[in-house]
Amino acid sequence: MDGFDSRGEVVVIGATNRLDSIDPALRRYCGADIRAVCTEAALCALRRRYPQIYATSQKLLLDVSSISVSSCDFVAAMRKMKPASQRSNACPTKPLSTVVQPLLGDALYRILEVLQKLFPHAEQGMKRKREPGESAVKHPTSHRPRMLLAGRSDSGQTSHLAPAILHALERFTVHSLDSAVLFGFSCTSPEEACAQVFCEAKRTSPSIIYIPHIQQWWDTAGPALKASFLSLLGSIPSFSPILLLATCSLPHQQLDPEEYGEIYTMTVPTRQERTEFFKDLILNQAAEPPLSKNKGSPNLPAPLPSVTQNLEILPVAPLPPLRQMSEQERLRLEEQEEDVLRELRLFLRNLTERLMLDRRFKAFTKPVDIEEVPDYLIVIQKPMDLSTLLSNIDEHKYVTVNEFMSDAYLIWQNALEYNPDRDPEGGTK
Repeated sequence: MDGFDSRGEVVVIGATNRLDSIDPALRRYCGADIRAVCTEAALCALRRRYPQIYATSQKLLLDVSSISVSSCDFVAAMRKMKPASQRSNACPTKPLSTVVQPLLGDALYRILEVLQKLFPHAEQGMKRKREPGESAVKHPTSHRPRMLLAGRSDSGQTSHLAPAILHALERFTVHSLDSAVLFGFSCTSPEEACAQVFCEAKRTSPSIIYIPHIQQWWDTAGPALKASFLSLLGSIPSFSPILLLATCSLPHQQLDPEEYGEIYTMTVPTRQERTEFFKDLILNQAAEPPLSKNKGSPNLPAPLPSVTQNLEILPVAPLPPLRQMSEQERLRLEEQEEDVLRELRLFLRNLTERLMLDRRFKAFTKPVDIEEVPDYLIVIQKPMDLSTLLSNIDEHKYVTVNEFMSDAYLIWQNALEYNPDRDPEGGTK
């Protein structure tokens, strides 16, 4: 594949069900990523052409032919997308941020120089093209390459430096061996997960085994896991091209007496490095005038038009026509409605019967006797009692709970209306 650089316009398409066994340089983007980028680019073009659609909940009529997807939309989509190779598992590799470049740039350069001697495969991995006269059958050798980045917890060896090292060696497959890998899957034991990582590292060699926060990892591991790890580490052949890269937040003297190989101790940034770090913030960014509302920064993309600006008024899209149900669908819907209403009637009947059995509501179980109270119908327009509620339930008069509650409220409303001199507790006003 190295010879394809000079050919130009060559697209390599492949398929696999073992994404972890492919060189990271070949699996940056897959077919699903390309499709997602194209979809996001179309959405960016839509937002740029019709920003007013996000200011209303109604469907609007759009002129699709006026939406043009340009290169800037693809650039914006690429910034938002993350390759599948980094979504499938937590990818620890990332370039050194420009923010911390003044503080850790020299440290990264020195570590990569040491790695090229400790792990000669790194020198070939960082080369983009084969040098003239270099033999294709020449293989570098290394003896148990191991490196430990030690220092204080705020020195950046785990958050910035180690990921930058792995990014520089992105041609090698990286196998993380952290607490999430060991204890994050309930279907396998930590010992089995550890053995699987070493097995995959041997199969994909030259490769890298990355152990962040090794002191926390070692303190959490049990005796069986520690024994398995040391046994697997010793089973790697002496000249096998597998780099063991670890980080810790303690001085290496406080760690268990194991063989860590090359140890790089993080140091406090020098005065010059701190000056370079704050130079851009104090001398450049702080000196810039605030952005004007009418004129943005030339380095930033043009903002979308505000909804308060004069935008094109789009017509509201008509409602879609109602779909006519077939006879079978109508019957099925009627059966479902009848099942729901049956459950509602059973619930309301049970509730009403429990109220009728309560001695507190004995006076409301039957209709008011007109012979005893001849003026009741003159005052009350719609009499109601619990027995009438029960009859209405049996006659399927209640389709919703609100209809039932409306009649239930009439019971105490009628009582208060006919007896205005008494409150619901039975006392006189």
